[in-house]
Amino acid sequence: MLSEELVPLFRIGSKIEQPDSAAIYRGHHEGQHDREYHGADDRDIPPEEVLHHDENANEDRKTLEGLLFHCFLLPASTRACARVMDAPYIPRQGSERDTLVAFLDYHRELLIDKASGLTDEQLHAAVAPSSLTLGGLINHMAVVEDSWFTDDFAGNPIPEPWANAPWDEDRDWELTSAPDVPTTELFQRYRDAIARSDAVLASIDNLDALSQKTHPDGDEWSMRWILFHMIEETARHCGHADFIRESIDGSVGDFRPQEG
Repeated sequence: MLSEELVPLFRIGSKIEQPDSAAIYRGHHEGQHDREYHGADDRDIPPEEVLHHDENANEDRKTLEGLLFHCFLLPASTRACARVMDAPYIPRQGSERDTLVAFLDYHRELLIDKASGLTDEQLHAAVAPSSLTLGGLINHMAVVEDSWFTDDFAGNPIPEPWANAPWDEDRDWELTSAPDVPTTELFQRYRDAIARSDAVLASIDNLDALSQKTHPDGDEWSMRWILFHMIEETARHCGHADFIRESIDGSVGDFRPQEG
């Protein structure tokens, strides 16, 4: 199980940090972005010390090793990596509310950025064995925004196209129907949903405010809980988008300038 494989990574954290992390930071400064992935085989860290793995799953090991090593180094590598394109600003000493909203806005824009600048065919291309596409993720996050902020928290009717979508026939309708939506409309649908969410958030003074609708167990959600959840879900799908976009045109990183 992956959860069991994570244990040895953090047990040997101090060994990884010195001296290899310093070399990776220098690599970031020198333009060698994502070295923790692509230079994995050049490190002096035995793979078994980073991640226990099945000897018959070498390709999976390399992928997981790079991901885990990247996550271990993330705070420092993020500081060391020069920004190559302007991104939404996240205040370092902001209030709780400002910080949460800024993190959500960052990942909203990052998802849009990951899906931008592609042909219709590329926007709806999947990476086997997954059926996820960038267009599907944009449509999915649009309904997620409306569901949590407009429907669950504010108690307002969820707008079209979600209100009359055939959910009983297809629980993943927002994903499977995305190719039928014109590209411009797809992105606008997400931005409109974000605007409705922001309006709901602006209507409350305190993150302790509770939702109009309740969980099946009877509990309401606080706006704080919803913001944390939205950051988690949007960021998770940005990770999916990373893999999909790289498979399409080799583009990697956050807010990288597009060629051409």
